Formats: sequence, C-alpha cells, structure tokens
Amino acid sequence: MTAALSLGVGIANLKFKQNALFYGSILGVFFGTWIVLLFSLAMDFSEASIIGASAFCAVTAIFLFKKKKLESKRLISIRAGAVALLFLFFLFLSATQTFHWTEQGDLASEFFADTSFHLSTITSMAKGVNFPPNYPFLPAEPLTYTFLPNFFSAILLKGGFDLLASFITYNVLLQTSFTVLLYSFSKKIVGKKWALLAVFLALYVGSIYLLETPFNLQNPTGLRNIFDYNRLREIGYHLPANIQTIIDSRSFLMGFAISLIVFERLYEKKEDLFDGALIGLLPLFHASVIPLAIGAGTYSIYKSIKEKALKNVRLLTLAAMLAIPQLLYLTSNKDLSGINPWFGWMNEEPTIIAGLINLIRNFGFWIALLIAGLTLVKGRKRALLAAFSVPAIIGFSFKLSPWPFDDIKMFLFWGLLACIFGAMFIKEKLKDKGVKTYLVATVVILLMVSGGLLGQFAYMFLREPYENISGEEILVCQYIEENLPKDAVLLTRGKHSCVYVLAGRKVFLAEERILWTHGINASQYIEENKKMLEGDCGLINKYGITHYYDGGGYSGFQELILMEPKIIEKSALEFQNGHTKLYKINCS
Repeated sequence: MTAALSLGVGIANLKFKQNALFYGSILGVFFGTWIVLLFSLAMDFSEASIIGASAFCAVTAIFLFKKKKLESKRLISIRAGAVALLFLFFLFLSATQTFHWTEQGDLASEFFADTSFHLSTITSMAKGVNFPPNYPFLPAEPLTYTFLPNFFSAILLKGGFDLLASFITYNVLLQTSFTVLLYSFSKKIVGKKWALLAVFLALYVGSIYLLETPFNLQNPTGLRNIFDYNRLREIGYHLPANIQTIIDSRSFLMGFAISLIVFERLYEKKEDLFDGALIGLLPLFHASVIPLAIGAGTYSIYKSIKEKALKNVRLLTLAAMLAIPQLLYLTSNKDLSGINPWFGWMNEEPTIIAGLINLIRNFGFWIALLIAGLTLVKGRKRALLAAFSVPAIIGFSFKLSPWPFDDIKMFLFWGLLACIFGAMFIKEKLKDKGVKTYLVATVVILLMVSGGLLGQFAYMFLREPYENISGEEILVCQYIEENLPKDAVLLTRGKHSCVYVLAGRKVFLAEERILWTHGINASQYIEENKKMLEGDCGLINKYGITHYYDGGGYSGFQELILMEPKIIEKSALEFQNGHTKLYKINCS
C-alpha cells in the first residue's frame, strides 16, 4: 500500500499545485489497484503478483520524484489538525459500525450498505480461490460487478491486514481525501469564507421532507414515528444526503473522487489525456463512469465545436478505448430488458404527475440550487455545469436499473455540484445585506439541509443492524476455513451465511436481492439448486460441489427453504455445532 500511495503522490505532484497528499491517496489507490490487477491477470492473484506490482509502483514513484521534486508545501493546503479530526471521524464510524457483535457472540454484518456482499468478494479472492472473480454465492456466473474497491481490500487482506482493517482502509482513505478535495474545490468557487457553507450544503442538502411532515403525522409516537428510515421511504422520500452515501456506500467513493478531479480540471481548462485515462479506467471501480462520461463528453463536444480544437476529442477517444472493454464485460451477463422510459425516480407509476411529485419531494432543493447557480456562471463554465446536468435529466427520464434506486448514480454528483454553485448564488445575494436578510437566509439553508440531517439521524440511530450471523454458525465456518480446500464449493438452501461472507468459500446459492439488483437472471440456477438438494449428482459434480451446509440465516429463496434436503441421504455428517451442520457429499 505504501508503494501505491507513493506512486499516487508522485502523479499528483506532477498534475496538481497543492494537496498532493489527498490527490495522491486517491490516485494511489486507483492506479495501484489497476497495476496489481494487471500483474494478477498475468501471473494469478498471489503474494508474488502483489510484490511484483508493489515493486513496479515503487520504482515508478522514485522516477516521478526525480522528475519533479516534491515540496512539503504541495502536500497539504489546509490545517493538519482539521484533517486529523476528519480522518478520526471516518475511522471511528468505520471501525465501530462495520461489525456489530452481540453479547451472545452473534455478528450483525449489515449496517453499511451491502457489507456482506462486499466482504464475500474480498474473502473469496483473498482467503479462497476466486480470481478472476465469480459471484461467491453463484459461482457459475462471472462477477460482472465493479469489483476493484473490494479487490483493493483483498490485496490488503492477502498482504497481512485483518478483515476489518482491510475493509475499512479503503473507505477511510477515500472518505478523508475526497472531503478535503471537496473543500479545496469549493474554495476555488466561492472563496475561503464561504467554502464551509458550500461543503455543508453539498453534504447535507436532502429532500423536502420537513416541509411535508406536519401533514403526514398520524398518531405520532415520538421520534421513531416521525423520522424512521423505513417510514421516510414508505411515504416517498428516498434520497439520502451525500454525507450518507460517503459514509455508507464504499462503492460510490472512487466514483465521487474521480468525478470531482475530472470536473475540476475541466473547470480550470487543464484537461488532457490524463483525464481520459481517469474516465477510461473508472468502470471497474464504479458505474459513476456513466454520468461522468456523459457530462465530460457533452462538454467536450461543445468545446470542440466552439473552439474548433481536437484536444478534448483525443481525451474522449482514450477514455472510450479503455472503458468499452470493461463495460462489455460488466454487461455480458446482465438482463438489460428493463431499461425503458420512466419519468421520475422511485414513483410507482411513470406518469407526469407522479414523476413530478417524486422529483420535487426528493430533488426540489437540488434543482433550485442548480438553477440559482446557472444564473451566475457564464459562458464556458455555465456550459460545463449544464453538461454535467445531462446525466440527471437522463436519469429522470428513464428507468435504467432493475431496482430504480440504483439509478441514483445518475444524480448524486450532479446534486453535489448544484449545491456548490448554489452556494455561490447565496454568497452573491447576501453581499452588503443586513441582519434580517441573513436570518432569512439561515432559515432557508436550515430547511434545505433538514432532509439530509433528519435522514442521516434516522439512518444512524433509528435503524438496527441486520443479517445476523450466529456465534454457533461462526464456529462451523472456522472449521470450514481451516479444513476445506480454498476452492471448495458448498451447496446451501439459499441462506445468508458466514461460509461466503467470512470464510471465503463459494456457495451455491445465496443473496437473491444482490443478484436481482445486478441484473442476473437466477431462475435456471434456482431450479438446479432444487435438483441438487434432491440428490442430483450430475449437477453436483458439474459445479464441483463437495459439501452441503445446513445453516445460516435469512434466505430470499423461499422455494429452497421449503424443500426437504434429500441430499443428506447421500452425505455424511462431517462437523456440527448446535443446529449448524456440515455434510460431506458422496457423489463419486
């Protein structure tokens, strides 16, 4: 990791005048992960590939520092104490909230979004044999998902970090660096005195829920009734503030960071092929590449026509050459038939009225801030901001994902920009104004951030961790990790279990919701799972299954839960702890 971060700082020292430490942390993770991936594709994912890639990063970093000496003043431009507090804040949240251990020894692994899924890809690559990766809970399908954030954590896990440290290091590095760069960029837009307001708006502006709350109270029973996270969704308020996405969703972090870097360089007219490489290498990190490419592409076409220059065309060409193979891989086993016109976002009907109400409820403040910002910026900068609004317009007009909530990737960075440029409007309107005007502005600002503040409060304090893994089950998984081959595949009844989450072994089958949201049609595999539970040795041998695991928690596959597993008749009990059992299947 040190070599990768050194490489990142070396690149940042060449490309940016200040904050090389934070640009470098992002770029080090970004390019360092790609370098390990390429070494692993050439020689398998192992300690040798990590060492080889690390040596390459170190040598390249030395070359870059010789090319341009790093001056200490270029490392950081804001107070070190503030950075330390920010780092400790994110570290505390990740370290204390990722795993929830109960007094009974049970583990609740779902507080942050999709933690079990992310852990399963990490452990299957680092503890098991799963590279190039397949779905750990559907080994018949390649993992056509943006897996590089988890690959970075798998590198750390294989390199000696424990599971928690390897998981949260990625989060904390990017959370801290992105927030610092967000503040730095805001200073360029609104000045130092107003930058904190811009960041506050960018992180906390949310839905208009507070404006509607008095009309939605029915037999109130305290804070939980008013602010409950699930209740907010039930009445149509689905938009999380950006702070929640930064804290909760590791998937978005690199997408946010690279989008900000590219936008900043476009804003300052410093774009070159480097930005094309950033866009082109983003797909395996996050689907934010889609709105970023649309925004940067729209602006580049505008600029090329207006200035009759090919500079940005070359940028787009490089981005396309790098991105298209990844996008083809990511969509190779996806069901894309659900993409269709749909006005709105999470509304159940695609009518104009339903869509308009949904958009106003969730995005009303962002839209208002965007319009306000557009009235102040002129010429090329207005065109740039408008170009980065195009992805949101597309997202408001089409249903792009099996679960419409996932279309949020089309909106979040646009909303962040709307808030920053909206802060510019607030700054201009408050010039030379009296106390009354400032008081009115304060009330308006508090209303705009109320949805984000209340939503974050509900998410952090009124929502319980879930997807428990029992202490009884964990002991069986420890046996599995210590005694079963790393490439073992276990038959299950679709239950959430520590076999694939913690032990790094693949199972057949689990995580119905993840497969659905990823666009994977699992119907064939459900039928095959049924047949294997009935004792079909042909299918069992086809998938290399050696054991049946009778344990776990929730299952989204009710048809599997209701079955009587006749495979036990062809199996011998190998290990048991309480009600959790591991059987060795005899299908030779």
